[in-house]
Amino acid sequence: MNDLRNFSPEKFVENEELGRQRLDLSIGQENVGYAEVVYIGSPFPFYYLADLYVEKEHQKQKKGFGKALLKRINEYLDQTNKAGILLNSIGIEDSDPHPAQDMFRDNGWTEVIEEPDWYTYNIPEIVTREQILQAINSIREKSYFEDHN
Repeated sequence: MNDLRNFSPEKFVENEELGRQRLDLSIGQENVGYAEVVYIGSPFPFYYLADLYVEKEHQKQKKGFGKALLKRINEYLDQTNKAGILLNSIGIEDSDPHPAQDMFRDNGWTEVIEEPDWYTYNIPEIVTREQILQAINSIREKSYFEDHN
């Protein structure tokens, strides 16, 4: 069984000035995937999951690497009581429904009804729908959609 606990860095830092942070997943010396998150403090504190990527040769093996990365992010969000927002851009051109939809839903992410392909996690009860939509619009206005390989 592969050791899916080999994540680096082990800690995230809540600081908007640091911008994007990367969580790598490796087996031994081989990097099999990564996730990149951005801490955003307004309109409420949350992490935007900007990238969740598994190397192509490992995608076909279906060993749960993407799920392992997502679970690690969920653990952090749960431990720190922070919300998460992501845009499901996996497979948009290739298939319908998107291959990652079930993975997100099965791991506690909820689709934003007004914004198909956007998902939220661990949203505090005091956060309004309007604030969620405002957060999504602020993400769109930033340059988080660049290729980061």
